[in-house]
Amino acid sequence: MWLDTWAFEQSARNVQTLCGASDLEKRKDEFLAAAQEALALYRGPLLGTDVAAAWATAGRERYRASLVRLVSAVARAAEKMRWLEEMVDICRRAFECEPLSDGLCRRLMSALAQVGRGAEGIEVFQAFCTTSQALQQGEPSAATLDLYKKILADFRRMQVDRVEP
Repeated sequence: MWLDTWAFEQSARNVQTLCGASDLEKRKDEFLAAAQEALALYRGPLLGTDVAAAWATAGRERYRASLVRLVSAVARAAEKMRWLEEMVDICRRAFECEPLSDGLCRRLMSALAQVGRGAEGIEVFQAFCTTSQALQQGEPSAATLDLYKKILADFRRMQVDRVEP
């Protein structure tokens, strides 16, 4: 029997193994393809959001946590290799799979800020807050809010620097 959750978890383990490869720089295409494959296997919240049963919640959170761990490992490896645009693409794709994940929101905001796209990071935060509030999912974490404030301050500072002669 084939289950997409098992396939995702196996693929995620393969990617995490690649993250630690000593020759990762030479294996960029393999690494990025493996990361994209793992993300393609992630089909969103386990059992969808319609199942409110307590027994589904633990599995859903474990599955979501696997995605966050995967993206964190991939982003760290990509950052180390200076594959920053690729890091942004992976973080964006993961966040699209789990738009209510505070950790993935923060990872995407950070990636965007690193490539000089702070304005997009601000937009991601604002969209995250709007979606979370509309679905009554609570507020962003303190860490995400702090990152937003830092990106916003940096963005404003850049705007002032551009105006001053």
